[in-house]
Amino acid sequence: MPLSAAPIETTIQGLPLRTPLGDVMKFEILINEKSRVWIFHDQALPYRLAWVEFNPETGMLELMPHDMSRGILYTEVPAALHARFRVSDLVCLYRTDGEKVTGFQKAPLRVRKN
Repeated sequence: MPLSAAPIETTIQGLPLRTPLGDVMKFEILINEKSRVWIFHDQALPYRLAWVEFNPETGMLELMPHDMSRGILYTEVPAALHARFRVSDLVCLYRTDGEKVTGFQKAPLRVRKN
């Protein structure tokens, strides 16, 4: 009997499993020489974060929710910042209206070991 490949699910409850962060909001990632990471964004995140994960092999940063049914937001980190992300352990996210901070949350940063 031949084996057949089951299709990989790309949605949860009609929502995509992974969505580019830039499709949901405008954002900017900043990291200083002490590897402190800040993400400034203009829209509310659709969920409270459990953690943020950086994959140094692919350069992808993923925002991981407590409830996976909401999907994962992700973005690519510029190669010039990879070394600093590898030694960071916290991400601070600031929602802004263009002039002032209107929301804040922080999440641990986990660096994936491949």
